[in-house]
Amino acid sequence: MKDQSSTRNQYLTDIIIALGLEVDTFWEALLRKEQYAIVVYLWIDKLYAKGSSMREAKCLLFKARNIYYHKKTRQQYGTTFKTNL
Repeated sequence: MKDQSSTRNQYLTDIIIALGLEVDTFWEALLRKEQYAIVVYLWIDKLYAKGSSMREAKCLLFKARNIYYHKKTRQQYGTTFKTNL
């Protein structure tokens, strides 16, 4: 049981670091029930439960994070915005 818990914790930690987050800061945010930390934690936990490899989990999380930020930006600025690029 301890080995499984240790493996899970290492999986969580490795992915948190790969996402460019500080581990201690992430856990503090999770304890404060910050929405982003909760969402990331749930994503990582589901991927671990499904047996996803680290590489697969990182790729999926990068995609999911981009979608999350895109939706958040759309909500903040409206559904359409124009740029002069």
